[in-house]
Amino acid sequence: MTKEVNTIIGEIIRTLRESEELTQQELADYANVDRGFISEIENGKKQPSFDMLLKLSEYLNTKPSLICAQAEKQISGKSELAWLKDR
Repeated sequence: MTKEVNTIIGEIIRTLRESEELTQQELADYANVDRGFISEIENGKKQPSFDMLLKLSEYLNTKPSLICAQAEKQISGKSELAWLKDR
């Protein structure tokens, strides 16, 4: 069984945040949300809206499409090319 999408997205955001050496509070301040909300996203309890994903991605120096692509890889367990062939 694959992980839930929320859990995967949260793990990706946490990894990106930690690689940028940011605290949850710094990310929350930028996104104008409570630190607890960032924690809930990272722990898979909440799913960020697309607007929130855009904002978080900007501060994490990435693109929302890259977060989604990484999540897709983890969900499907396939490479991008294999996934495209199955469409």
